[in-house]
Amino acid sequence: MHRIIVTRKELLKFKITKDDQCTLRSNHDCIIHTFTKCAVTTSIYSSALNWFTYTNNVSVNPSSGQILFLLKDAKSNLTTAQERRLNLLLLCAKLYIYACKIALKTPNAAELQRKIETQRTIENVL
Repeated sequence: MHRIIVTRKELLKFKITKDDQCTLRSNHDCIIHTFTKCAVTTSIYSSALNWFTYTNNVSVNPSSGQILFLLKDAKSNLTTAQERRLNLLLLCAKLYIYACKIALKTPNAAELQRKIETQRTIENVL
């Protein structure tokens, strides 16, 4: 993912920005921070996973590796369909978080939920 997904850390290296501070919080920005450490990001994941738990009647607590790379949890009790839904949720969440950072916009859990429901409808049609 490095050099594919640009963070302020990379922008600073290329002298495109004056600092490497996260646009959402005052931490140093990097891929790990963007997708797993940022307080705004973890709040979005928490809300999304709570929604997933509610709609699928199953509890999940993915690790940072599972979030970043969609690694399968060997101890997971998810069905194949639930795993696909969780992966779709995590992919959509990461895309949404990154798009918000690029647009200098604070991510919103309700907006993410609407986007995921729309994507899920599209995927079910296909």
